[in-house]
Amino acid sequence: MEQNLIARLTESIAEKEKKREEKKNFEVNGIPMEFHKLSQAKQREYYGLMSEAMASENAEMLIEFCTSLIYECCLSLQDPELHHANDVSDPLDIVRMLLDVREIDLLGGKLIDWMGLLKGEETEKN
Repeated sequence: MEQNLIARLTESIAEKEKKREEKKNFEVNGIPMEFHKLSQAKQREYYGLMSEAMASENAEMLIEFCTSLIYECCLSLQDPELHHANDVSDPLDIVRMLLDVREIDLLGGKLIDWMGLLKGEETEKN
């Protein structure tokens, strides 16, 4: 393979890896919280779950998908001390306690857009 092509492809891979490690603050009840992009394997898993939820046209399934996505992308929400302080046995309940259904839907949508899980929108913007 041509060396120039190898160098360009290697550079492209490095840029993709850097984008996958991006973090961004989103507000949760007025509190800025850091969210991270999921690994490529997790993104594939969530893409499949999202496709199922959307195809089912089941609003409850979509909200559960967004709840799980919010939890998975925010390490602060995964803190066992937070769960203990709020007497949470199901870790996803911390998201349900902080946000109402509409807020879960909105934040979940922002995360989906940011990660480019829907129609490659994030990729097209950059």
